[in-house]
Amino acid sequence: LLADQDAGASGVFVPFFGELASAEPSPVTLARRLGCPLWLCLAFREPDGSHRVVLESAPEADDDAKRLALIYERLEEHIRQRPSQWLWIHRRWKTRPPFDPSSLP
Repeated sequence: LLADQDAGASGVFVPFFGELASAEPSPVTLARRLGCPLWLCLAFREPDGSHRVVLESAPEADDDAKRLALIYERLEEHIRQRPSQWLWIHRRWKTRPPFDPSSLP
């Protein structure tokens, strides 16, 4: 699954580049239910036109929402290191979190 795609209203909202982004929770949920490892897979273009694929063990956490947030934090770190490598042609923050009146002063 592409981690940087908007998951719509059924997604879990996690911090991503200073905004809350709707994230698809399925990979984290499936990994927990099946007891299998979860990997972050990234592909980078090299100057010679080839590609380098990097696999990282996804960060662990006590609950699915926290783990998803940690995965997005790691993805953001990679994007910040190589911003020209991130192909962004969609409305990533299209789905906004529900309004929470208790957050008002």
